[in-house]
Amino acid sequence: MLIVYCTPVYDKVDAGKVKSSDFYITLGIGCVFLLASIIFVSTHDQTSAEIAAIVFGFLASFMFLADFAIMAYEKRQESQKRKPEATVRAEALTEPLNA
Repeated sequence: MLIVYCTPVYDKVDAGKVKSSDFYITLGIGCVFLLASIIFVSTHDQTSAEIAAIVFGFLASFMFLADFAIMAYEKRQESQKRKPEATVRAEALTEPLNA
């Protein structure tokens, strides 16, 4: 993703595909950070560096998952904007079919 965003490749790649892959990569990284932090909590030796690493791991995983939630919310709002509203014609019930 970093290569795509920081190079001219970004102009050649479809923006929708980049956004979609960023969506799933963010979810994956958040889950991996959370899993690694949980495993590290159960195996650490109570040193200050390890506690700092645990705090960083949980903060990073929650930020990745929060970013994923924001992207999911925006994606849902975007899809709701695209749906046309269903309009019901009341006069269609009273008009004859051959008119």
